[in-house]
Amino acid sequence: MPRCISVRWRWIVRGQGCGDGGRADDEAHAEARADKAEVSRALREICGALKPGGYLVVAEVIGDPHYQFKKKVAKMGMRAGLRPGEVAGGFFAYTMRLYRPEGG
Repeated sequence: MPRCISVRWRWIVRGQGCGDGGRADDEAHAEARADKAEVSRALREICGALKPGGYLVVAEVIGDPHYQFKKKVAKMGMRAGLRPGEVAGGFFAYTMRLYRPEGG
């Protein structure tokens, strides 16, 4: 039996399609992974797919076994080249926008 189940889906909004080297304004991306390196790689990939000023919304819920605190999500985003933005919600459930910087 696998250690964790991985779920991956994408929804590119107002983008030109990332498969052909285009950029997306917004991208939704869900992953349930235990491996920190895979999450970091996914964040770098998303950053590369977003147009400057585009954003990723990260949602966390305390019941998730892979729950990450806001500070950790912001730090992982910054390492991937994303800028933390608006946060809605509290400790038990929140969403955070991670923006690709305008100049990048």
